[in-house]
Amino acid sequence: MYDMQSANRVWGQFLKLKGFKKFQIPDTCPDCYTIRDFCYDYPIGTYILGTGEHVVCIKNGDYFDSWDSGHTTPEMVTELKKIMAETKDEKVRSSISELLGYIQ
Repeated sequence: MYDMQSANRVWGQFLKLKGFKKFQIPDTCPDCYTIRDFCYDYPIGTYILGTGEHVVCIKNGDYFDSWDSGHTTPEMVTELKKIMAETKDEKVRSSISELLGYIQ
């Protein structure tokens, strides 16, 4: 049995192999920080958020998903443009450009 591309284990490993950094988001339930909250707090930029079992793209304050996942709590985040600006590695820059091409 194989994982879906949207499984954290799959996309997380892909991003790691491409040189991406991941940042943990604290879980402060019962007032958990949601994907909707993240969109409100970060209205500019392109991000990949991982929940416990799913991945979501955030672009300029909007989330793109196959269902309404705005109420879920993200566990990790990767900011694509920040990494693009910080890296000199052409393979990483190329990978980010490719990912951004899919979501622009």
